[in-house]
Formats: sequence, structure tokens, C-alpha cells
Amino acid sequence: MEEYKRELEELDHQHNPEDVPEFGSHVPDNKYQARLDQIFVSRSKKENMQTVMVFEILVGDFIFRKETKYCQMATSENLDYLTLDLRKLGVPASFKWNELETIFPKLLDAKVELLVKTKGEFTNIYINKKLETVDSGVNNTNKDVPF
Repeated sequence: MEEYKRELEELDHQHNPEDVPEFGSHVPDNKYQARLDQIFVSRSKKENMQTVMVFEILVGDFIFRKETKYCQMATSENLDYLTLDLRKLGVPASFKWNELETIFPKLLDAKVELLVKTKGEFTNIYINKKLETVDSGVNNTNKDVPF
């Protein structure tokens, strides 16, 4: 690394990694195979509790891109939708809201099928179903092996 020191110092003056936004623009409307990368409770801009789910796309043209799903927790209807999403991730129907801190780590790396849908200026992310395996789109049969 010593041979790159001067050039790396120049980069420090040209580019600040902290200025790069964590989440970019949304991927196009479609179904995607993804894994749950992060899940946590935070506050919305209006100071309401929300659950934030960050998914990483696993295959296709947008591999490694991240999509964020925000689930409001302000109303009973919000909680109904969040409950259905959590069930799709494998949370039992009998969970308690105050147990989320212990439940969330168990959900990480869950594979799901996401549906990204844009309506006007809003992009919605739906969890269609949990996946047991991910289809890479590559056909690995013995016929493909050259030896």
C-alpha cells in the first residue's frame, strides 16, 4: 500500500465517502429475489415509529443493489400490514411487539421474492413470499460440464 500512499491522500481531498448516499434510486418495477440485509425500528420524519427493512437483490442486472421498505407503526392498519410482512419472513403469529428486538436478528439473511411497484412519485416494495432457494438463472446440469 505504501506505493499508493500519495495517490490515496489525493483521493482524500477529492472524494469524501461519507457524502455517498447509502441508498440510491429504486430499481425498475419488477419481481426480485433478495435477502433481508437489515431490519430495525426507528422514527419517521413525523416522529412515528416505523420498521425499516433493507433488502439486497441477489441475482440479475441489479445484483447487490439495496431496496428499503418502510413500515409505519402509527395505526392498527399499519400494524396489520407489518404483521403480514413479518409472517412472510417467518415470524410466528403469536409474537409480541415488545419482542421485536430478539426476533429481528433471526430474520436476517431470509431470502424473499420482492415486488417493486411505482405509482406516481411513490415506489412501494411488497414481500411476495419467503424463498427456500434462490434461482441464479444459471443452468448447471452435467451436460454443461466440458470434461
